[in-house]
Parts: sequence; structure tokens; C-alpha cells
Amino acid sequence: VTGCACGYGCGSWDIRGETTCHCQCSTIDWTTARCCHLT
Repeated sequence: VTGCACGYGCGSWDIRGETTCHCQCSTIDWTTARCCHLT
């Protein structure tokens, strides 16, 4: 896993357990950002 992609246009990501990534932007919470997919 090298990165994550999502439709929110956020460029800061944290990969959790190499299976889930979430957006680190303060305006997007954990539950919403989980829609992001691994790339």
C-alpha cells in the first residue's frame, strides 16, 4: 500500500494496518474518510 485516494480532495493520509486509510484533514472525520480506497 503506497497511498490512498478519495473524492474529497484531501492530500494528507494515514494508512491504518495497511488495509484502511483515513483523511487527516480536520474537516473530515474518521467515519466519513473511511470511504477512501487504497491505491
